[in-house]
Amino acid sequence: MCTGRGEKFTSISSQTYERVLRRVTRAAHDERGSIIRAKCAPHFKRMALELDPVWPVTAAHGYEAGGCLAGTRYLRVTPEGNVTACPYMEETIGSLRETDVVTLWRDVPGFQRLRQPSLEGRCGACEYTKLCGGCRARPLARDGNLMGEDFVCTYQPRGGAVIEPLPEKGPDSEVGLVWTAEAESWLQRIPSFVRRFVRRRAEDKVRAQGDTVVTGEIIGALARERFKGRGSGKRYRRGAADENREETR
Repeated sequence: MCTGRGEKFTSISSQTYERVLRRVTRAAHDERGSIIRAKCAPHFKRMALELDPVWPVTAAHGYEAGGCLAGTRYLRVTPEGNVTACPYMEETIGSLRETDVVTLWRDVPGFQRLRQPSLEGRCGACEYTKLCGGCRARPLARDGNLMGEDFVCTYQPRGGAVIEPLPEKGPDSEVGLVWTAEAESWLQRIPSFVRRFVRRRAEDKVRAQGDTVVTGEIIGALARERFKGRGSGKRYRRGAADENREETR
């Protein structure tokens, strides 16, 4: 991130950035023993969808984490109690000495702007704008424009329809499928950023079996499948929690 004392300098070209990030994407796709994700590189979501359209790591599959995290997944608190949208943005948008963190997170206009951005340039015209959206710190540091295009990205929009994130419940969730109390309890233990994906996977599995009821056993089977038989649902919940910590780090 070209911010702070390095805001006018980078030793990495856009082409190198693209090449390295594609290697990270491939490693994340192929690795089974560890979770690999690219932080502060929202282009990872585009590359993931390009590499494997059914790989469930994008919001298109119900996986919420990704895109620029500033003001949407985390905030920064300085030693003085000042709040900024991310560690690479220096502008203070509130203070914990004056306002509680819940109110700041929920109501500060600066956060709302990041959650409903009006992106410009290639980022605004891109079909991946809702899955990626580019880093907001880079154009802010270089040009003073929070909504400017992420100039490190080499992708040229192709004029296609914007790829929409998976809704909380697909239309089939409301037609003939029933979730047991145990299954709903399982779902609530799962980190929110993957909950929609898990719901969809469970419902797809039930329909494939010709059934209409989503049970705790179905969720447990998905857990064992996720970890290739390496543990119980308890292991799955711990693994999901670890992934949650990694996504918010």
